[in-house]
Amino acid sequence: MKFHKDMGRSLPAVNMRDTQYATVTQKMINLCTDIQKKKGLDLEEAYQEAFHIIKTEELTKPTSSSQSEGPSIASTFKEALEKKNKSEPPINLSVKDILSDK
Repeated sequence: MKFHKDMGRSLPAVNMRDTQYATVTQKMINLCTDIQKKKGLDLEEAYQEAFHIIKTEELTKPTSSSQSEGPSIASTFKEALEKKNKSEPPINLSVKDILSDK
């Protein structure tokens, strides 16, 4: 929660199905943990150092929201739909067969 307040703006939208790319929050947690372990700092000092790195990274990132954040939600949905269609055999229905008295 502190991280979101300190960022001072809303964070980018997150595609919950996309596990290939880490969110800004996940990057912050991982970076803070790594700094704390490697440098032996307490949590607050590690947080401040990690926050500075993330903030700098976010400010230098291109302004186009979809350029470096991975695939869009639409393309992820399209891929999932194509994968589903390939894995399921097509259903062959005939209206004539359904409505006929057999």
